[in-house]
Formats: sequence, structure tokens, C-alpha cells
Amino acid sequence: MELNRIALASLLLAPILALNSCESAAARAALPGHLIGHADEHGNYDGRPLPYARPVDRGVVESPYRPNNRINVEKFPRGSVVEDPTTGRYFIRP
Repeated sequence: MELNRIALASLLLAPILALNSCESAAARAALPGHLIGHADEHGNYDGRPLPYARPVDRGVVESPYRPNNRINVEKFPRGSVVEDPTTGRYFIRP
């Protein structure tokens, strides 16, 4: 009886787990961004304009700074100021 419950639970959860792992595969391959703050409505932070990153995949952007690494920003809201971990420079999450 217990084995039947375990088998049923695994059958029901397998599609959900597979979907979650597919959605975050790109984010897992990207470098982690560092949340700094939030830009104003004009794209400024601390009185200076910042460039926007380019969206690549869900929760992943391409840094505007060379070498244009992919950065994981899935946990940051739009308009967040994010630090590129390889350059230390800031950009805005679109």
C-alpha cells in the first residue's frame, strides 16, 4: 500500500519537477548578478545614467559590458540595478 502511494506521488510530481528544471536551466548556466538598488524612471542610479542589459532568456540577461556574460537576474524585479560580477560595473535589468 505504501509503495502504491509513493509510485502515485512520483507520477504526479515528475512533470512538475521536469518543467521547473527546464525553466531554470539557462539561469543556472548564467553567472549570478548582485542586486545593488533600483533605477529611477529615467534609467538613472545615484545621479548617473546606466545602460540596460539585453534579455536573453527568462531570468537571464546579457551584460552590456565586455565580455558580455550572461547574468542570472531571475530573482530581481525589472528596473533593478545589478552588478556584473566579472566587471564590477552596474546595469539595469530590463
